[in-house]
Amino acid sequence: MKAKHTLTAAAAGGAMALVLSSPASAGAIGMVISPNTAAPGTVVNITALTCSTDGTATVGGQTVTLEHVKGETSSSGSYTIPQGMTAGTYTVTVKCGDDTGSDNLVVTGGGGSEAGGGGALALAEGDPAMVGAGAAAVGAGGLLAYYALRRRKAQPEA
Repeated sequence: MKAKHTLTAAAAGGAMALVLSSPASAGAIGMVISPNTAAPGTVVNITALTCSTDGTATVGGQTVTLEHVKGETSSSGSYTIPQGMTAGTYTVTVKCGDDTGSDNLVVTGGGGSEAGGGGALALAEGDPAMVGAGAAAVGAGGLLAYYALRRRKAQPEA
């Protein structure tokens, strides 16, 4: 019986590793925009995570160069929100090699950035590979917990 539980746990772990290493998750770049809510005149830092080359970001029709520092795993650049930019939500699109990512920058009407306007880590929202990986991890954890509790109940108490 012990071998059966060990094999089941090993199979669940192997399936989870396969899903997490799936090439379907390639192509989406995580990014950090800090602050992600700001007023015109504010300098916003844009960082593309897992980007090992120079890249670009596009904000409100303007292109920002994201520079890669040798030995780092990300590329970053700065964007100053123009004084005349209208308040609203703007999509920031990052391109690094063949990979892309996007997130939102909220421009306020003035008076500085709103409370809680720190950086935001964004992965591709609703990315099926990320959803699948999360579901596999939760499923594998539940399966392992089930077998651990079942085994514990089967052992005689001393």
